[in-house]
Amino acid sequence: HGTFTLSLKGRVLHTFPQGSFNRPGLMKYRQAVLTTTAGLDNWVLYEHAGNDAALTSDALPELVETYCQVQSAGCIGIACEVGPLFMDLIKAAV
Repeated sequence: HGTFTLSLKGRVLHTFPQGSFNRPGLMKYRQAVLTTTAGLDNWVLYEHAGNDAALTSDALPELVETYCQVQSAGCIGIACEVGPLFMDLIKAAV
């Protein structure tokens, strides 16, 4: 579940996830991110999800694991572009 494209520009990896990601889909995403950035140091992950991506409940732990693994692989920052729907949910949670 879920599709994505990746675009590495310098030391910034832009990802464009779309659809609903289940656990296997998120694991595939994580592997692609790690493969694309192998050998880089001090890089940034910029996720452009907008309102086009979602997670199933079994995928949430994999998202946390993804962020932990990219940090161990030289990622120094993670940016997430979210659309109005997710922004409202985030604001409501804080």
